[in-house]
Formats: sequence, structure tokens, C-alpha cells
Amino acid sequence: FYGQGSQLQDLREPLHTIPTHDRFALVLVHGQVYAIADIGMRMLQPRELYTAHGFPESYVIDRGADGRQLSKAAQVRMCGNSVSPPCARAIVAANFAEQQLVRRAA
Repeated sequence: FYGQGSQLQDLREPLHTIPTHDRFALVLVHGQVYAIADIGMRMLQPRELYTAHGFPESYVIDRGADGRQLSKAAQVRMCGNSVSPPCARAIVAANFAEQQLVRRAA
């Protein structure tokens, strides 16, 4: 989006920090072999952002804890302020492993 390439990352990894403004997109290429004839681009939708960030498909993103509907902008903001589940899982696992070592030593 910014044209600098600093946001590039492996597609198999969770997205880096998601800002509140549209910044991530899918690029669709229509053309001939070895020649790009046309490029279409669209911003990722909230569900796509959450999926790319590592959240399960069952994760509720369209309403808050109080049950009120969230706007699209609010859904994107919530994703941008979140911790990627794979990262959270790794942190908890690492901390739990340390705790287990302390318990065994006691």
C-alpha cells in the first residue's frame, strides 16, 4: 500500500499490526502468460483481516461484549488492537513451561 515494501511478509504467517485505516489488500491479476494486462485491487474485509491475523472462523467480530452491532470501522479497529491468537498461544506456552520448571525444582 505504501509502495515501500516494508509491509511484505510470508502469507502463511499472521498479519503484522493492522492499522485502523485500510492498508491490506488482495491483488487480482487478469492477463496473459508473463504479461500483466490488468490489475484489480480491493481492501480486505474485517473477516478476512481476522482470519489473516490468526483468529478462528468462529470468532465473533460483528458485535461487542454487550451484544451491540459494531460498524465495519470498529471491527477493523478491534482487529488492529488485538493480539494474534498464535502469538498469544506461544507466549502462554512459553510462560507455562517456565512455571512447570519452577514447580519441579521446588
